[in-house]
Amino acid sequence: GYENVAMGDNALGTNSSGYQNVAIGALALENIQAGNNNIAIGYYAGEYFNSGNNNIYIGNPGVDESGIIRIGENQSATYLTGTVHCAALISAAHTCTTITITGGSDLAEPFPISTAEPQVSEGAVMVIDETHPGQLKLADQPYDTRVAGVVSGANGIHPGIQMQQEGVLAGGRNVALSGRVYVQADASNGSIKPGDLLTTSSTPGRAMRVSDHLKAQGAILGKAMTGLDEGQGMVLVLVTLQ
Repeated sequence: GYENVAMGDNALGTNSSGYQNVAIGALALENIQAGNNNIAIGYYAGEYFNSGNNNIYIGNPGVDESGIIRIGENQSATYLTGTVHCAALISAAHTCTTITITGGSDLAEPFPISTAEPQVSEGAVMVIDETHPGQLKLADQPYDTRVAGVVSGANGIHPGIQMQQEGVLAGGRNVALSGRVYVQADASNGSIKPGDLLTTSSTPGRAMRVSDHLKAQGAILGKAMTGLDEGQGMVLVLVTLQ
């Protein structure tokens, strides 16, 4: 190979014909044979990689592939600052064409819960607390126009996107503002069927079916996607605050 750069014990140790590779760190790209234009940074980065082109490994052992970026292996979080661009060409607008979120189904934001409130559970309906600016409290009135969302996480459905600003608007419970989430519901105001509009009820933290559409203006939590014939239970709701 030619035009390769290696720094570290056995970095690019077995390279035979690969060119324009950069390996920094012990065992970085140790087993590469014929890959080109690859970058590996960190201890054992790209160690499992044998052949392929145009990969970037930072602290990840990699596999045989091409055109892939892998960052970290045992870390629990990745922090990025600035603007993140994807699928952008130099001559095109710097926007993302498609983003696929596989870890959850709702858009949530953490809100502090009023100190007077007991511990709220996942799926509880929350409203704006008028006595504590910026905080939420458990809903306990029907057709409450202060409705804010549902505590995310019920039935194992977690947020797909969580918005927060550390040190300013951080901390509290994740409340789903949009998307699909399970909500604690009460059918005492009528059985809930898929497609019914949901609002707050007099049962703390529970949603009910809208029966008075005039009163529901500004108090709609979302639309039911599953039903509840009687009693209390969980209902999958498409959160669309109105």
